[in-house]
Amino acid sequence: MPSPQPLCEDAASIVASRTDALLVYKDEIVTSSPQKLFRYLVDAVSEAGFKVLVSREPTISPLSIGEVGDVKGYLMAESQPREVYSPYSQYRAIGYTLIAVSILLLVAGIALIIQGSIAGGILSFIIFIILLVVGITLKDKHLFESLILQLWIRGEVYRTRAARESAIDTSLRSSVIRSGLVSELRLTIAVTKIYTKNSGLCRTVVDVEASHDVKNLFEILVENIKTKILPRIEVPLTTDEVKARAMREIGIEERIGTIVDIEEKLERLKRLYDRGLISKDEYESLRKKLLEEHLLGSSS
Repeated sequence: MPSPQPLCEDAASIVASRTDALLVYKDEIVTSSPQKLFRYLVDAVSEAGFKVLVSREPTISPLSIGEVGDVKGYLMAESQPREVYSPYSQYRAIGYTLIAVSILLLVAGIALIIQGSIAGGILSFIIFIILLVVGITLKDKHLFESLILQLWIRGEVYRTRAARESAIDTSLRSSVIRSGLVSELRLTIAVTKIYTKNSGLCRTVVDVEASHDVKNLFEILVENIKTKILPRIEVPLTTDEVKARAMREIGIEERIGTIVDIEEKLERLKRLYDRGLISKDEYESLRKKLLEEHLLGSSS
């Protein structure tokens, strides 16, 4: 039984060109870490029984427009190649039979020449060569069946305004830093069945098709990604969300509750203003509310 060789380099382009046989899933994703998303996807592909052949983790290439970058990542994986036995095993059986017959004809040809029948010997040699060539060709006839999965991550990454200030309270530092980059991505996954054969040191693609068993596996893979992978992706905080979280940390919300320590809260509010997380108007308005609440609380 022949062992499958590695896929030839042009396999990916051949498979991608057969759009009629591809099962495709697309989704729009917003995340702060394309690399983390890609690692989760690689794990999901491996758990589904695919061997990763090509893996290019997303990289950020700068564009000419401000603080915007181009994100691209790619993955190609293959399931375990399985030799297709029918009808190719029959071809091999016929091939071995023809080789055996050709050897007998060679022996017969030699015997005829020894006996003086030159014409009969030459005819036997000609038939021997023909049968030997056909026999070797059929003996080596084989085909492998496997699934090819290709995954693309493409999109843009840009810097948010919240990243301009990261020196706020320690408890908020990681959230502010994470919110500095936002990636808007298009995730594309394509799966199809391929038939390949050994050709020298690699396998060439003979045919591409979509089948029912491929569809079932594809749906399971997509469902796994939608329910287990995508919910784990961290969506970056917006500037307003960072600001609101910082204000909640010092006990100031849209509706200010009971004031426990007015001096401490006024100091924290001033630090937010000094660091640029709130505007002067917001600072004055919140400061006024704090003082009013304090006075009301004192009078009651």
